[in-house]
Amino acid sequence: MTSRWGMAVPLVGVAAGLIFAVSATVSEGEDIRPAQADRSEALAELDRTVGAKQDEVGALRAEVEQIAVERGVSDRDDPVARQAGLTEVRGEGIEVRLDDSPLRGSRVPEGFGPNDLVIHQEQVQAVVNALWAGGAEGIQLMDQRIVSTSAVRCVGNTLILQGRVYSPPFVIRAVGPVEDMEAMLDGSVEVQMMREYTDLVGLGYEQTPQETVELPPYSGTILLEEAVAEKSRPGARTGSSGSDRAG
Repeated sequence: MTSRWGMAVPLVGVAAGLIFAVSATVSEGEDIRPAQADRSEALAELDRTVGAKQDEVGALRAEVEQIAVERGVSDRDDPVARQAGLTEVRGEGIEVRLDDSPLRGSRVPEGFGPNDLVIHQEQVQAVVNALWAGGAEGIQLMDQRIVSTSAVRCVGNTLILQGRVYSPPFVIRAVGPVEDMEAMLDGSVEVQMMREYTDLVGLGYEQTPQETVELPPYSGTILLEEAVAEKSRPGARTGSSGSDRAG
């Protein structure tokens, strides 16, 4: 077994090192929302830096996978790796597209304000959580695969996911049982409100079943660097602000 992994192990180590470096830069580096600097430029620079690092990691992972396939030690069929989102997944699914309203000025109906015209972090999370609850085998937000530890954050009308910056429309694609996922989307209060706002103020919500959806493997680190336990107290609630699986 040692000889079969002889070439793969060093490359895995290099790939892991790059992943940890990207994670450290994003989570412990400079504030990505500086009070005085130009936020849009800061976000653009962050996006370029993380994107370049992720490209390097992706290339190394592809090289490692190729060597593993040649030596018969690939984890493509490993159920644990598949559950963790580390392998590509393909099958029937759903695509949901969220977008800001095009209405401005006098075109905005009376009683509605700017806050009602944009997609918020909670709405993106509501769709993701409903898809997980509906049995999604894998989910992709924009061009990134997400897992149970992925966190979705918004700064203004932009979305930050795993160090990358995105502008609307936000596209969410999931592989899984279509009817079950549709049922959970239909039962989500947040999703129902978005659909209503589509008619009221032109907020963008499109939900389309797909015969075939192909999702790439997750490209980030799955190691938790830190955990905090909260002492139980009356009325205390626990949970995550990330896009954790519901249920």
